[in-house]
Amino acid sequence: MGNAFYPPLSSERRAIRLARERRAKQVCASCGVQTACLEQALDNGERYGIWGGLTDLERKHLSAS
Repeated sequence: MGNAFYPPLSSERRAIRLARERRAKQVCASCGVQTACLEQALDNGERYGIWGGLTDLERKHLSAS
């Protein structure tokens, strides 16, 4: 399941990326520490992966607002 949270080292097609991110977000949605996970990612500037149910791009937009 861990590979759903991080992109592969090589490029991945958009449809595959979206499906992978969807699987990871489903896990996050039922996690009891989702908020703490997201806070940790934001506090530490995590640049890769799904943290607290958000992708790196979604966290970047959240931090910018």
